[in-house]
Amino acid sequence: MKCARIFWAVMLVLLCAAVPGFAVAAPRSIDLPHPCLLVTAPDATPDEVMAHRTEFRCGDPKPGKFDVTNWALIDGLNLPRDPADPWVFRHALVRDSQNSYYFLHADGTILPSPTSAMDARQILSSGDVRFALPDWPAPVTGILVRVGDLHSLHGVIPRAGIETRSAVAQTTARFHLFYGFITGLLVAMLAYNLMLYLVLRHAFLLRYCAFTACTLLFAGTWSGAIFALLPSLTTFGQVAANNFAISALILTAPRFMISFLEPDTVPLRLGRLLRTMSVAPLTVNVLRMLMPEALWQLFDVLFYGGILSTLAGMVWAGIVAWRNGSRAIHTFAISWVVPFVFAAARVLWALGLFPVYSALFDIGLFIVLVMEALISALGMTLRIRALRTERDDARALEHTLRALAETDTMTGLLNRRAFLERARQGNHGKRLILVDIDRFKSINDSYGHDVGDQVIVAVANILKAHSPGGALVGRMGGEEFAVLVPADAAGELAYKLRAAVENPAFENGPPVTISAGVAEGAIASEQDWRLLYIAADEALYEAKNAGRNRVKHSFATLAVAS
Repeated sequence: MKCARIFWAVMLVLLCAAVPGFAVAAPRSIDLPHPCLLVTAPDATPDEVMAHRTEFRCGDPKPGKFDVTNWALIDGLNLPRDPADPWVFRHALVRDSQNSYYFLHADGTILPSPTSAMDARQILSSGDVRFALPDWPAPVTGILVRVGDLHSLHGVIPRAGIETRSAVAQTTARFHLFYGFITGLLVAMLAYNLMLYLVLRHAFLLRYCAFTACTLLFAGTWSGAIFALLPSLTTFGQVAANNFAISALILTAPRFMISFLEPDTVPLRLGRLLRTMSVAPLTVNVLRMLMPEALWQLFDVLFYGGILSTLAGMVWAGIVAWRNGSRAIHTFAISWVVPFVFAAARVLWALGLFPVYSALFDIGLFIVLVMEALISALGMTLRIRALRTERDDARALEHTLRALAETDTMTGLLNRRAFLERARQGNHGKRLILVDIDRFKSINDSYGHDVGDQVIVAVANILKAHSPGGALVGRMGGEEFAVLVPADAAGELAYKLRAAVENPAFENGPPVTISAGVAEGAIASEQDWRLLYIAADEALYEAKNAGRNRVKHSFATLAVAS
């Protein structure tokens, strides 16, 4: 426990150091209020718009109107020109494609931002776009943004702010550290679980590798790292790619869950239904690409509804698995409860039902995914340990059942079937000794079957104790036993066994002797066994006829493997 507390303390310190702007405030950074909004004709110019300055609607954090041209105004600023550390305007990424940015100056001049939409993209950021202010002597008093194609429920320029270039550099450095930490951890987890899968071949490890890969894809699209691979991708395309990454996460999560839990704890039909539901977000994204973008609100409802349905289905599957006695569901729940809650909150936020304007909320999903990865590492270990215990128990049970199936219950020797199966192993020459208790029927008739059983057990123990290591000793049925040794073993074994049985005195019981027949040959098939057994049985018959309590050898010519 002490090591665990130290570990989590270190992780917390690293996260605090990595998360930009939260552990230590960035210098000269200003969060701007919600903008005032105005709807105009599509071809209106900034000067024409500012002529209707008094008509802007202010104080409403709700998004602008859809399918029209919105203008957003943030007024009342006083940002003096500073060539050494110029100002930069930023706001959170939204799904739009026709924004234009203008800056109002104290001398009445209105100038566009020198930053193009492609240059405003950020690599490894909190999902922001940034536009430089024009290099103009007069201070900036306002920011005017034309939004020509609004496809967002979070406002025209959510989480708007002004910061100096030095603050941008500091924030960027912290984000690089943050994403580097996350990426390194996820790559390590991916490699670790992939190696475990290659060694252990557990399906849930491969499913988790797929989920981790999708998490990396999600991080790469949301953070803007995808721009390094696709330089021509727009921010609109970035959002689309991020939605596909989310679809991949939703597609792989229930498959990992079902494979992680014990077999049969999630009913087959429920598992199929859950896997089918998880395809819905990906299908919606494909349809979005093929259908008119004017239906974006419908697609958003279907997309996020599919995510919520899948999450709810996974919760229900977990409850069913728990009711069915799953132990692994406890480990899964501990690892995934926070990501589940945060994912549900993100969906409600995306649908406009949960208004949050915070960069910490934007990157919060990455933080909880890091927590999930760390806890899942422990969960994987516990699950593998449980599987190993289950495997060992299954092997022990299998060994016990096999021993019961191969063992004569009275004597503990091999039964006839097991003796024959093992006798046929190897092509070397073998010596078969058939042993029969003399006058056993008379013992049963005179002393009773209980004494007869005691005699059988006593003879079996003597045969086993006096046979060499590696010899097969079995009860062939009734009072007949068999001993199998290599053909080159000591030839007096049968005589030693006969003498060992004759020597002990059975208190208050009958005298016991045995007769033995010996034959040598190879046992490579059922026919070989039959011939060798017949030869040894004939020798045993001769020993019986010769007066019992003796050993006879078969002189039949049998093939002996070299």
